[in-house]
Amino acid sequence: MDKFNVLSLNARGLNSPPKRFSVLDLLQRKNIHFAFIQETHLLETDTHRFSNKHYNVVASSCYTKKSKGVLIAIKRNLSFINLGPGGSDDGRISYCKISCNGMKIALVCVYAPNNFDENFFTSLNCMLFDLSDFQLLIGGDFNAAWLHEIDRTGGREGNFSYFSARHKTFSRIDYIFISKPLFEEICCSEMIPFPLSDHRAVFCSLQIKTGHPRASCWRFNTSLLQNEAFKQKLKQELDFFYQYK
Repeated sequence: MDKFNVLSLNARGLNSPPKRFSVLDLLQRKNIHFAFIQETHLLETDTHRFSNKHYNVVASSCYTKKSKGVLIAIKRNLSFINLGPGGSDDGRISYCKISCNGMKIALVCVYAPNNFDENFFTSLNCMLFDLSDFQLLIGGDFNAAWLHEIDRTGGREGNFSYFSARHKTFSRIDYIFISKPLFEEICCSEMIPFPLSDHRAVFCSLQIKTGHPRASCWRFNTSLLQNEAFKQKLKQELDFFYQYK
């Protein structure tokens, strides 16, 4: 079994070198293998600045201005096959298709608009449909609560991912969504405080079987060649095969 750690974080900007260092340090301390970062505020020409000797940016989507922006980073020592990136051109959605441990996985990073936008979610659904041949691992700030009654609260801190200083409210709007086969491999999950953002990081750990079981090697039982009935039957079958091949 291989253990994979996944983290999703709305960083609220990565243009500051100390901020980039802090996020990368968090990834390294938590031994993160797959990282989904929202609100990078990076231009396309600057996304490489988030890569270092431990992590490599494999997919990103940037806006024309220093706002929005998403990226996906993978731990450099992880063995996988990169099957190609994709996403939107507005800094909202980015994905990378990989093969890891013999499993095809689509890593998807999402930063949804502050106000509900039907066109955005229609576009997201279309992208996910195109990735139906892959197991999905989605991390993002969806700017929406799953269940309003339990995922939003007025001033009572709990296990929430976002604090609105303006409204003095806590809410769960950051999520990691996982295909059922991968979901069943989750062994732990938590919210991790990150002082340089008003969002907490969402973390989960999965244990995935290594590779595929090897097929057993078939060996012919040579003692059957001493069995006259078997030899006669074998001869009949071979004659039949050569007659009609």
